[in-house]
Amino acid sequence: MMRLNPQRALGWLSAGFAACLIAGPGCGGGGGTSASAPGEEATVHGKVTINGVLAKGGRISFDPTSADRPTAPVASTEIGKDGRYTLRTWVGENRVSVDTPETRKDANLSTPIPFDVKSGDNPLDVTLPHP
Repeated sequence: MMRLNPQRALGWLSAGFAACLIAGPGCGGGGGTSASAPGEEATVHGKVTINGVLAKGGRISFDPTSADRPTAPVASTEIGKDGRYTLRTWVGENRVSVDTPETRKDANLSTPIPFDVKSGDNPLDVTLPHP
């Protein structure tokens, strides 16, 4: 019976992980597009306006989950008192949600907005209700 040496197993696991990192986003199958490249993030920034007034707080969230990446983490950040926000999320289609006292009171303001995040810098001003 063969016994597993924990140090050797960890070494092989580390080597495999390193090889996958070097291989890039396509490691693990199915040729990667920007929407399915979990390692690529980009910056999104802008301001949030609700009913014609800049938001004075709350949170904005970008949800990049899809069939290609079902366990992608949601990125969220506080909206500043000046209505502005900045965060990093995965490149590709994201669903943008805003959580403020106003959006909790009005279901028309809480519908997620689709936004395709590109590599690099992405300005996005969110106006609710969405036209």
